[in-house]
Amino acid sequence: MTSKKPDTLHVRGARQHNLKNIDVDIPLNQLVAITGPSGSGKSTLAYHILYTEGQRRYVETFSPYSRQFLERLDKPDADKIEGIPPALAIEAGTVVKSSRSTVGTLTELTSYFKLLFARAAIAFCPKCSIPVVPQEPQNIVDDVRKRIKGTILLVAFPATKPTGVSHDRWKELLVSNGFSRFWLNGQINRLDASALPPQDTIWIVLDRLKRTDISTKRLIDSLTQAYRFGKGRLALIDENGTFYYYTSGKECPVCGFVPPPQHQNLFSFNSPVGACPECRGFGKVIDIDINLAIPDPGLSIRDGAVKPFRTKRRQFNRLINFCLKEGIPIDVPFEDLPDEYKKAIIDGKGRYPGIKGFFRKLTRKSYKLHVRVFLSRFRTYLPCPKCGGTRFQPQSLLFRVHDRTIADYYRMPILELHREFSTPWEEEQTNLPLATLLSQIRHRL
Repeated sequence: MTSKKPDTLHVRGARQHNLKNIDVDIPLNQLVAITGPSGSGKSTLAYHILYTEGQRRYVETFSPYSRQFLERLDKPDADKIEGIPPALAIEAGTVVKSSRSTVGTLTELTSYFKLLFARAAIAFCPKCSIPVVPQEPQNIVDDVRKRIKGTILLVAFPATKPTGVSHDRWKELLVSNGFSRFWLNGQINRLDASALPPQDTIWIVLDRLKRTDISTKRLIDSLTQAYRFGKGRLALIDENGTFYYYTSGKECPVCGFVPPPQHQNLFSFNSPVGACPECRGFGKVIDIDINLAIPDPGLSIRDGAVKPFRTKRRQFNRLINFCLKEGIPIDVPFEDLPDEYKKAIIDGKGRYPGIKGFFRKLTRKSYKLHVRVFLSRFRTYLPCPKCGGTRFQPQSLLFRVHDRTIADYYRMPILELHREFSTPWEEEQTNLPLATLLSQIRHRL
C-alpha cells in the first residue's frame, strides 16, 4: 500500500531569530506569499526555517563523499518540521537605476533599437530633406520604370566651378570637355549661347532621351557617365522639370552633405557619441523657472512681481530704472504687459541683463553656500533647449526607420509602439538579422 503524499508543510515550535515559538501550516504545490510588518519574521520563516531545512535534508541524501563539497547548513531552531520537500532560494536581483534610466533601458529595448537603427536606418539630408541612399544604375533604371512618368527624360549631373577660376573660364572648360547644355530656370540652355548663372554649381545635361527610345543599355551608360562626371551624384529631370536625385555613395545627391558613420553608439543617449552635448543625454537641464521667479503675475513691477528682487534692493531699483527708461509701466500687473515688455524684463535688453542675466551672473558665485541656497529656490529641471528633451545630438536624428527617428519611437506610448511593431515588416522576409532584431523588440513590448 503506497503512502499518500503530504499536501501540507507543518512547522511546530519555531524559535529562530525573532520567531517566538510559532506553529504554522503551509499548503504545498501552491503559490504562497508571506506578509507582515517589518521585523515580524517573514524572511526568517521563508529562508532560515523552510529553505534551510529543505536544503539540509536534500543534501543529506547525498553520499558522505559528495557532502564534503557542499555547503553545510545548521538545523533550524524548531521542535518539528514535517512534509518539507527539497527547496531552492532565488536571490533577489537589485535593479541598478540612475537618473538616465528609462523603461527602455531597464527592459533592454534601447539596446535593440540601437542595433535596429545601426543596421536599417536611412540618413536624410538636414538641408534638402531627401534620403541619402546609394543607388546603382540598374536600381535607377527600375525606379524610372516605376516612378518617373512622361515622354522626355534628361540625365544631368552637378558641375562645380574650380576654385580661383572665373565663370567665363569655367564655361570654356565645360565646352572644351564636350558639354553643350545645362539646366536653368526650368529649361535647357546652351552653353555656347548663354551666360552661366552666378552660382558655383550648375546641372549639366548629359543626355536627352525619349521614353519610347529608352533602352536599358543606353540609360545605364548615361547614368554611369553622369556618376563619373558628377563625382557620385546625378539627377533625372522629367518633362515637367521635376528632379529625381540619386547618389552612388553616402552623400546627399543635391548638396553633397555626408552623414556621420552609422554606428550604434550614435543612437545611444548614454554614449558621448550620441548624447546631446548640452544636457549630456539627460534630456533636461537645470535652469531658472520663470514661474518660480514670477509666482504671482497679477502683481505689478512696483509691488514685487519679480520675487528674487524683493530682497535685492539694488536689483529692484535697477529694474525700476530700466522700465522707466523703456516706457514699461511699473504699476500694471505683469500678466497684462505686452509680450515685448515681458521679454525685455526676462531676457534683458541693451545693457540691462534681465532676470535670466542676473541669475547667470549669480551662478558664477555658486561656490558660496548662501548663493546655492538662493538659486535653489528659483531653479528646476527644464527640457533641454538644444535637443528639445530627446536626449540625442542633432546628427543622431538624421536617421529614420519607416520615416521615424529614434527619438520619435522613444516618445511613443507603449501601446502605440506595440501596434507599430506587431505588423510584419516587408524587409524582414529577406533579412534574417533584421527579423531577429524585430523579434526581440516585439518580445519585450
